[in-house]
Amino acid sequence: MTDHEILNAHAVERTKCLIYTRVMGYHRPVESFNTGKKGEHRQRRHFREFNAGGRLVSQETPATCNKEIGLHTNC
Repeated sequence: MTDHEILNAHAVERTKCLIYTRVMGYHRPVESFNTGKKGEHRQRRHFREFNAGGRLVSQETPATCNKEIGLHTNC
């Protein structure tokens, strides 16, 4: 089975995942952005933050979207 077939078979069990980002001091869902802002969001650089001892404190990973079926894989 392809990924698309598997996702369609389990469509009833799936829920929509909203991706939020911080804009000007408050959080907004990315899906409410206009086309230009969505493009800007996709081009952002993601980072890893380490403490003074070199231990990973936080890691921001990009959410990848499958536009054909609306799937966000990092949710």
